[in-house]
Amino acid sequence: MEVSENNPKYSTMNKVLFNKEKIVLISYPQTKSGLYRISDGVEKIEEGAFSGRTKLISAVFPKPVVEIGMSAFENCPNLESVELPDKLDTIGNWAFSNCPKLLSINIGQIRSFGEGVFENTPICFPHESKTIGDIEQLMELALIYL
Repeated sequence: MEVSENNPKYSTMNKVLFNKEKIVLISYPQTKSGLYRISDGVEKIEEGAFSGRTKLISAVFPKPVVEIGMSAFENCPNLESVELPDKLDTIGNWAFSNCPKLLSINIGQIRSFGEGVFENTPICFPHESKTIGDIEQLMELALIYL
């Protein structure tokens, strides 16, 4: 996908769709494959941005990302690993659900997990919504469920 530089709302970089300021990643193309390093400056992954991308193997997030939207990576059958930034505000409902090959994800300080974030993945984690107040609480959950 390509968007004209004159478009007032959207922009593209390497066929990935962003808002004009390139701080919200809106859609990752079906045809791209392998590892994707999310561009520096991106703060939010939009709902469903990577959903159903069958060729995506791995995603690496820059530090500015603070929100991963609902179902952002849902139904990515070949997604194996995700490298999150050290701090995140929110991972939305079902963000990584139905990713059967997802075996590696680093979890730093995350304030809020949505419902079913890792549902139907090899990652064992509670399916109900959790709000994490501090790193100690997160570590306790990690020891129990991971």
